[in-house]
Amino acid sequence: MGWVGRLAVAWLAVGTLEAGAVAAVSTATNHVIQFNGHGAHVVLPTEPFRGLTHATIECWVRWDGFGSTRRLFNYGGPMRDLSLGSRDGNQLTLVIGDTAKGLQWLDIPNALTQSQWTHVPEITT
Repeated sequence: MGWVGRLAVAWLAVGTLEAGAVAAVSTATNHVIQFNGHGAHVVLPTEPFRGLTHATIECWVRWDGFGSTRRLFNYGGPMRDLSLGSRDGNQLTLVIGDTAKGLQWLDIPNALTQSQWTHVPEITT
């Protein structure tokens, strides 16, 4: 099952939306994307991220429903990636895939409330 919710993004201007990727894009100044839960996603250009040794992720997000695992953000390839999302309901989770160490999980229990905007503060890697 796909991710259903809304995401406030500051990088929308550098991203490209794939056809059918989102249910609605707000025309208001709040820059909210509403995902439809059926493989919805935003594709960002890769060039600005090449060569980074550290990165910071910050966002406002609203889950309209929870599931076992739902990704909000994913960057990289299999076992060489970083993911931010929810798992086991309202638990906020950061996952780092590492070929040598496997999946490394950082979980924050009860961090999310359904249908309520949540600020995910800076996560620096």
